[in-house]
Amino acid sequence: MVNSESCSVYYDAKNNSTLVAKNVFLEALPVNWFPQQEDGKHGIDYTITINDNSKSNGIVFHTFIKKVTSFKKEKSSYSVSLNTSKLKYIYSIKKPVFLILVDVDSKSIHWLLLQKYLEEIEESKPSWRNQKTISMKIPSNNILDCQESFRKTVLSGHKYVHLLQYRLSYISISNKLKAHVVSKNVDSNFSSSCSCGGGCSSESCASDTIEYNLSDIQIENSLKMAQAKNVKNLRENREAYHYISDALEQAGYNASPNLHYMAAVEKHYHDAIYYLIKSFDNQTDLDTSNINEECLLNTVEKLTNTITSSIDDGEVTTVASIMLRMADVYNNAFSYLYSNFKTKNTFSLLDYAHSLLEMADNMVTSLEVPDQVLQ
Repeated sequence: MVNSESCSVYYDAKNNSTLVAKNVFLEALPVNWFPQQEDGKHGIDYTITINDNSKSNGIVFHTFIKKVTSFKKEKSSYSVSLNTSKLKYIYSIKKPVFLILVDVDSKSIHWLLLQKYLEEIEESKPSWRNQKTISMKIPSNNILDCQESFRKTVLSGHKYVHLLQYRLSYISISNKLKAHVVSKNVDSNFSSSCSCGGGCSSESCASDTIEYNLSDIQIENSLKMAQAKNVKNLRENREAYHYISDALEQAGYNASPNLHYMAAVEKHYHDAIYYLIKSFDNQTDLDTSNINEECLLNTVEKLTNTITSSIDDGEVTTVASIMLRMADVYNNAFSYLYSNFKTKNTFSLLDYAHSLLEMADNMVTSLEVPDQVLQ
């Protein structure tokens, strides 16, 4: 039973069936789990932190509570329709979101890990985002009748959603590369080394070239200083990060596009390794692991966006180099996640890393054989 101090809604539910449904769910939680009520704007009713022995273990999940007066059962599952706009938002959340279906009459509770269900829909029907509603089928054996059993379900959901973020990033990069054809005119796809794009007067072009050279030198020097640091030493990692970050802030917009992208990726790469260690090293503080893990996944997303942007801008040669960093993040993620998650699903990270290396190699080959289409 949840302590009333942790959730003000507990004593407000007398005749309101929605509040009754929420209270039924809150009553089913262990006393040391702490729910924080949300505004429900995107379907999220509560953010719940799991505490073991009065200490946070870094696990946080969200709930989307839906009341029903009677379940519509279809063979071995129950069916309920949800608004697609809310589901699209939920699919982007980097923490597990559980649909909690509460029968206010029988007080029975069923659950569904929404990101996992949506991932299955994504694979079978990618056009689901164009629908107004999605019919969700909740297995009848997904019943919340045991606190310890549900705790294991939440922990499993946490691992699944964390690994899903790497999968989504990999798919984003892979799809972008597959859509990119390296033609005989590949050189025309590259960003111009001059901000005026060519066809300018020699005087203005010379001015731009000087500006580029100075900025490039500053970026290159920061990368050299960062390279001399140990990325897995937290202190040296932060020193390297700030070398690159400061150089980008001062000279990034005037640097040549390829160096700008390389520096941006190096910056995010150092962040990713830093937060991997902070999140999953056994020596780190569990009370802050949730924040560090969120930073890690946000950094992986930034890495992905930088790579896809460099492809859009035609920096194909640069992409082949910075893809190596992404592959290294996946390899390091496997090392930390396998020791912490202890699940065979983490081996998919090695597959993604290997595939990223192959794609980088294919890009180099495509530049040497211009007619080749990236596989």
